[in-house]
Amino acid sequence: MRFTPFVCAAGALGLALVLESASARAALPPLNQTASSTSNPGRFEWADLITGNLNSAEQFYTGLLGWTASGPQTPAGYVSEHSDKHHTYVVLYSNGMPVAGLVSRTRGAADRPARWIPYIAVSSIDTTLHEVDSLNCRIVSHVRDVPDRGRQAVIQDPEGAILGLLQSSSGDLPDEAPQVGQWAWYELFSANPTGASSFYKQAFLYGFEGSPSGEANHYVLTVGGHPVAGIESLPSDVPDATADWIGFVKVSGLDGVLGKVQQLGGTVIEPAQNGADHTRFALVSDPTGGVFGLVEFLGGTAPDNGTGTTMNNATTPTTP
Repeated sequence: MRFTPFVCAAGALGLALVLESASARAALPPLNQTASSTSNPGRFEWADLITGNLNSAEQFYTGLLGWTASGPQTPAGYVSEHSDKHHTYVVLYSNGMPVAGLVSRTRGAADRPARWIPYIAVSSIDTTLHEVDSLNCRIVSHVRDVPDRGRQAVIQDPEGAILGLLQSSSGDLPDEAPQVGQWAWYELFSANPTGASSFYKQAFLYGFEGSPSGEANHYVLTVGGHPVAGIESLPSDVPDATADWIGFVKVSGLDGVLGKVQQLGGTVIEPAQNGADHTRFALVSDPTGGVFGLVEFLGGTAPDNGTGTTMNNATTPTTP
């Protein structure tokens, strides 16, 4: 995949204040309505959008992806421990399943571009934090016990990419092909893909493969032999670009969805491109600046990984 990410540096301290405030005592829906013992460490299971305009973001994502939203939550637990600023949280659902959250910035930071933060499943968040701390990571938001959800934290990898950790109290999501409206793939854009791959392999015990297309500096992270994410180079023609994770949502009828992006006030950053295994990809941003991807599986379902199950889209998003 050769996209030009629309990324910019963001204040990690500011994100920490928002995230710690928003999750301090707020109850979030469990990943699984019926608790299970499923454990899939390394799987991307959640995403939060930090935005300065909650209403605009909510209208965009519900209008574009058919997601539904919970009413804004503003309990006393949303008051930051570091100030008296209030943060509001909205949960987004796809076909009744929680898929993402919207977190409001305070007024003083409302003009900053929004950004998505993905969360990786971990078996022991304390063990993982100890490991990443030894690998030159920064802890952006320390461990929080979130009612009904579990334990979560946010880190900054050695290159500065922001990533959440989630130890779910209801078990991890099962290995199932993503449905329309769900996150289907994640890609890390890095100044040093080889070094980044080494870090994630050591920190999260990912498997590590070269791109099936043979593309240089493009790697695939695997769990149990199943691809779950990709790592590739930052674009050379964007000198200010910084390392960042970009998530892709599965859609049906990519061209029609891209048309709605602009109607709803968003921006098409990179138009549709053909990918591997009969897929098409595009990169867009919402009206508040949050960057994410759209992916369409032309065969209707995610490719099978050869074992009868799929994790995320089970293919690396590369162009032939």
